[in-house]
Amino acid sequence: MGPTWQAIVPELVPRQDVKSAVALNSLGINIARSIGPAAGGLLLAAFGAGLTYGADVASYIIVIAALVWWPRAKDANDALAENFLGAFRAGLRYTRSSKPLHVVLLRAAIFFAFGSAIWALLPLVARQLLGGDASFYGILLGAIGAGAIGGALVMPKLRQRFTADGLLLGSALVTAAVMTLLSLSPPQWLAVVILLFLGGAWITALTTLNGAAQAVLPNWVRGRGLAVYLTVFNGAMTAGSLGWGAVGTATGIPGASSSVRSAF
Repeated sequence: MGPTWQAIVPELVPRQDVKSAVALNSLGINIARSIGPAAGGLLLAAFGAGLTYGADVASYIIVIAALVWWPRAKDANDALAENFLGAFRAGLRYTRSSKPLHVVLLRAAIFFAFGSAIWALLPLVARQLLGGDASFYGILLGAIGAGAIGGALVMPKLRQRFTADGLLLGSALVTAAVMTLLSLSPPQWLAVVILLFLGGAWITALTTLNGAAQAVLPNWVRGRGLAVYLTVFNGAMTAGSLGWGAVGTATGIPGASSSVRSAF
């Protein structure tokens, strides 16, 4: 679903607004990430797992209805149209040969491999370093989501002042600073505040890299190129989480946080 949903963004807005549309799409994802777990927890406590899963299934009716009612212009018959396997191979060939896309994929892999540490270790940070419980962990996640919303709202102004390289560098520096402060076992209220900044940095990196991928991909291969980008993103997050979990086991949570800071 992810590549398809992202691939239609350029069809919905003019080309000059694609980066803003990507940021808006990411904003919606982070709003859902903030309120979804809370809503699910309330439903689970009040009505049980069956109704909770049923509500999740029913929510997709809205998405399906939006796609069915979308008045998308039909493509003209194309004599060069490919079948699935041919299109799949063509997408991989394009990915292998596109140097600009290679740059985006490499930067995404490096950033998210190290940035995954915050997601992998945050439950342990909340409990061991900050002395919190499950509720406090939820508050920390909510702070990240709120920071992401704030970051998305100020992104247009940031893009006017900084290049994509500057935005990504700033995101890495803020992420490293947040991990440094968390490793020092700050008061809980301060941890909540600094995670607001992490949320802003995270959404900035997401939208910058995604917008760069959108910009270098032509329409005919956009969905397949974004699928590769999302594979790199999720692969880096998965491998990074495994790696930083192992580092945390070997050196302790403060040691793992320091390692991530040094890597950034």
